Amino acid sequence: PPSAVAPTLPPLTPAIPTPAVNPNAPTQSLTEVGTADARTLNPILVADPVSDALSRLFFSGLVTVNPKDGTAAPDLAESWTISADGLTYTFKLRPNLQWSDNQAVTADDVAFSYNLYLNRDASSPHYSTIYSVIESVGTPDPRTVRFKLRVASAPFLSSIATYGIVPQHTLINIQPADLATSDFGNTGNVIGTGPYRLTKWLRNERIDADPNTAYHLGKVAAPRYTYVVLPTDDAVRDALTTGKADFGIVSAAVQKSLAGSANITVMPYDTYELTYVGLQLDTARPAGKILSNPDVRRALMLALDRDAMVKDVRAGSASVADGTEPPPSWATAAVDPKYRQNLAEARRLLDTAGWVLNSENVRVKDRQTLSFTLSTNTSDPAREKYAALCRDAWAKLGIVVTVSSEKWATFRDRVTRTRDFDAFVAGYIGDGDPDTLESGLFSIDAIKTGFNAGRWLNTEVDGLLGKARSLYKPEQRDERKDLYIKVQSRVMADLPILPLDFSRSAVAVSSRVANFAPSANDLGMRYRALAYTWGVNDSQAVATAAPTKKP
Repeated sequence: PPSAVAPTLPPLTPAIPTPAVNPNAPTQSLTEVGTADARTLNPILVADPVSDALSRLFFSGLVTVNPKDGTAAPDLAESWTISADGLTYTFKLRPNLQWSDNQAVTADDVAFSYNLYLNRDASSPHYSTIYSVIESVGTPDPRTVRFKLRVASAPFLSSIATYGIVPQHTLINIQPADLATSDFGNTGNVIGTGPYRLTKWLRNERIDADPNTAYHLGKVAAPRYTYVVLPTDDAVRDALTTGKADFGIVSAAVQKSLAGSANITVMPYDTYELTYVGLQLDTARPAGKILSNPDVRRALMLALDRDAMVKDVRAGSASVADGTEPPPSWATAAVDPKYRQNLAEARRLLDTAGWVLNSENVRVKDRQTLSFTLSTNTSDPAREKYAALCRDAWAKLGIVVTVSSEKWATFRDRVTRTRDFDAFVAGYIGDGDPDTLESGLFSIDAIKTGFNAGRWLNTEVDGLLGKARSLYKPEQRDERKDLYIKVQSRVMADLPILPLDFSRSAVAVSSRVANFAPSANDLGMRYRALAYTWGVNDSQAVATAAPTKKP
């Protein structure tokens, strides 16, 4: 028989904003600052952390994620059941749901949204993830949505069921292929079910939002939300210290400059991001002929002093990746083999592979030079620095590496669509379920439209991932963890990618803000989806309160 699994959320008790001490502070607003704007607010199309986080202010999913433990909690759906075989999920929507334009939300909106995700012409970055799991979406009645799955999927609730729902009545006449160029989610035309309602979007300047009076989870604490885009880290620091902003994700340099600030607390927190070097393994491409040799890949890894690199690049805000699951994950493990710099062994491996030093101290084999291009994106200084350090380390082995930094759009297209790369430095952000990262990077299915960009074809790992996904019951978590540890061990032995670090992030928060607690499963910024739990301290509290404790 089906089993009811939907938990209940505690009652909402938002704080009430009152005047703050600082006369420059927006007492009726919660203001965030950052250095990047959203590319789109349309949840069908979001593909970067900033767009994802801001989109969740305006759009809700069937379920949300509990910020403390990463488990699924009700959102648009008030409850759900799962069939005994794990292949059918039936969601019951809350009664009287409304869009921000006051039209009714029905099961047809949910089916319409998921069919858009599943439409190739819509070019959703979530297409491959959803297509591999969902067979069909049905609507038995206006408040019921039924998903038929191709295979039992442990991460279905915490990952796929959290995707944002869009209004059928607004998008029904837009062709899926035209979605990216339409005004929906790209201008002020945003109709959603999230805690806020978009009032203004000045590209690369600011986003203004008022409370969504139809929001189904209660009244929001802050009666205005503003996201301000600033040009530099210094500008972010100044906005925070002068009281013109309430919080913002801050770089390591800004964290240091804010140390000791009386009215600002810096809250570090672990993230689900893995930074790594991707490698071309497709032997149909020139670089693939070189990098498809595991001994060459191991030599590249052994050339790197990752401890020193992480210290240099992240200034202590990251840890060396001795596996592929980040520290907050319940599947994290420091697996064998572990790699630390060993130049003698790296040279031996290259010699054994036939790559010998010539008179110019460059590795050659069959008159071919051991050389390739290492790509990354200009919008991420940490990745650019990692690329330069890798180049310099590999030069000591006689490997000629050229670093190429590109605009994000060009770089992302190279990695995810054309696959026209030799190697690259990038990051992948997982979530509360380890399958998101492990299958996203290493499954054979992810070769087509996912992030297995280098074409690592490992049937053993694919089998382990498939088995882990099929164990959807909570009591099977330990069994799943054992499988993911085996996956990580195989990855570290074969090195289809070179893991570099697990990054930490930090948010700087004004003492005016109450109830602010970032957590790992926020994917860096997802806590904004829980904006209704925030408040602004009153003037007496601001004058006397001690700084918020760091987590």
